[in-house]
Amino acid sequence: MPFIPVPDGALAVVSYVKGTESFSNSFWFRFPDFTYADQEALAAVMDAEWATRWRNNAHSACSYIHTTVYDMRSEAAPIVVANANQGPGVGTGEVLPINVALVVSLYTGARGKTGRGRHYLSGFSESQIANGNFTTSLKNTVLSWYASWRALVDATNWAWCVCSKYEGGVPRAEGLLRVVFDYQIRSLIPGSQRRRLDRP
Repeated sequence: MPFIPVPDGALAVVSYVKGTESFSNSFWFRFPDFTYADQEALAAVMDAEWATRWRNNAHSACSYIHTTVYDMRSEAAPIVVANANQGPGVGTGEVLPINVALVVSLYTGARGKTGRGRHYLSGFSESQIANGNFTTSLKNTVLSWYASWRALVDATNWAWCVCSKYEGGVPRAEGLLRVVFDYQIRSLIPGSQRRRLDRP
């Protein structure tokens, strides 16, 4: 697949492991004319705020590894890696499969699928599910975690976005970033992130 540049865009990939299985969450951001130092600041916030809150809610069998922030303005642009908060979660009991996820829906001002996004949050414990659904307590904790994390991202002047690289199935010449104005956990029914099945 050819590289599609994203003007003023950076992609942060947060990486985790459960035993030999790896999984991740991806986040798009926009900052006009950002510098390498701005990229480092974003990586530091993701590593400190996002990773710490994930670890405080994840099972001890799952670990945060690092955050990689890619400058997506060109294929050879700089990459920053932050891992100061590397380590396992704290949960006990049975660990859930990594494809079993709490789904956070992301909304921008645009209509249609290209104006929306999703985060599949994994690494949780069986105790965080009751009667087949994630608990309301976990939902409220995650929403609070998003609010705190986003406030710190905003303070670095990065705008959290959804990136559209295709229109009608056709690749765009450049990726289009739209700012996230709302996020919701619409259902406590676990979602399945199929790409996480049978991953090495």
